[in-house]
Amino acid sequence: MEAEELVNVQEQPMRMVFPSLFKHMAYQLEETHNIHPHDIDARVITGKSDLKVIIRFGDNFSHEEWQRFSYQAIENLDSDVKAFIHATGKTCIKVLFNDYFNMMKPST
Repeated sequence: MEAEELVNVQEQPMRMVFPSLFKHMAYQLEETHNIHPHDIDARVITGKSDLKVIIRFGDNFSHEEWQRFSYQAIENLDSDVKAFIHATGKTCIKVLFNDYFNMMKPST
């Protein structure tokens, strides 16, 4: 997706723009990885033919995973979308564990 193809270059909350995708993602992350919706910041940037899905997580939501999908892939919850959610969940849980243990580590 080139810059001139962007319909809205502003990030928008996934929960508002694609509520069915957000619900599916939140359910899968919680069921598979015990990641709650408040542990992530899910956003989208819409384009003419596709959209960019952005998931942020970790301390101050400083870690980010993103991927572009066609609208049809999102509507059908294609295997690429499911694989992205699963891979993001695996990365997110590692980051959350690392953040937690770094926070709990005694300062010297």
